[in-house]
This record gives sequence, C-alpha cells and structure tokens, in this order.
Amino acid sequence: MSGATGYLILTASLSEIDSSLDMGIFAGIISGLTAGILYNKYHKIKLPEYLGFFGGTGFIPIATTFFSIIEAMIFGSTWQILQNTIENLSEFIIGAGAFGVFAY
Repeated sequence: MSGATGYLILTASLSEIDSSLDMGIFAGIISGLTAGILYNKYHKIKLPEYLGFFGGTGFIPIATTFFSIIEAMIFGSTWQILQNTIENLSEFIIGAGAFGVFAY
C-alpha cells in the first residue's frame, strides 16, 4: 500500500511540475524501494499516545508520501536530462543494426 501511495504521489507531483516528464517504470521502482527502506527503518516507531494510531506500520504511508513529494521535487528538475539520455540511447540501439541487437 505504501509503495502504491508513493507511486501515485510521485507521478501526480511530477505532472504538476512538468507534464512532459514520464518516469515510467522507474517511478514504480523508486517508490517501492522508498517504501521498503522506510518500512525497515520505521515499522517499530513509537509516537505519543494521542498519535498512537499513526505509530508503527501506520506511519509508513505517511512517511512515504512525504518522501515522494521530496523525490518529485528532485526528479522534477533532473529527470528531463535522464529521460533524454534514455531516449537517445534507445534510438542509437534501434539504429545500430546487428550491434544494437547484441547490445540489447
């Protein structure tokens, strides 16, 4: 659930920053890794009693949402360069003939 929440927040935030950005599968991988790392770090967190509902594993979706917004700000400014690099590499492999097949 946390990975899906992170993915939805990341893609929605990126579309607000720049609608031409498309992280594709990388957004899912990054969101899943973020949720997994946050789970391993915070799954036993103890909050004050009045916030006890949000403690433990209930804290993970909240933290994932926060970190996804930070990731969207970072990738919003850097992903266009990576996206163009991936696209140029794929165009090179397509146009490389037999070497492209080997490289793929």
